[in-house]
Amino acid sequence: MACLGHRDERVDLRPINAARPNDGTVIAGIAEFERELLQERIRSGIAAAKARGKSLGRRPGQRPKSDRLAPKVLALVAAGRSYRLIGRDLGLSKNTVAEIVRRSRAQLARANR
Repeated sequence: MACLGHRDERVDLRPINAARPNDGTVIAGIAEFERELLQERIRSGIAAAKARGKSLGRRPGQRPKSDRLAPKVLALVAAGRSYRLIGRDLGLSKNTVAEIVRRSRAQLARANR
C-alpha cells in the first residue's frame, strides 16, 4: 500500500472507491447532455436572429492588393498563364488568383442576365 506521512499519520494514496468503474461513463453522459442543450440554445438564437433580419456570417473584407492587381491577373489568365505562375510573378497566392478569376466570371454572368 502506497502511503505518505509519518508512521503514525499514514495517508492512503489508492483510489477512494475502485468498486465504481462506471463513474466516468456517467459524467461523460451528463457532459454530452449539456452539450446538446447548448447546441439547442445556439440554434434557437441563430433562428431568432435570422427572423429579426440580422445578417449572419463573416463580413466581406477589403481586398486592396487583390483589387489593384485584378486587371493584370485577368490579362495573364487570358494569355493562358497558369494561376500558380501568375501568383508567383505578382506576389499573390494561387487561391487569390483563382478568387479574382471567379469574381470576374460571376460579375460577367450577372451582367449578361
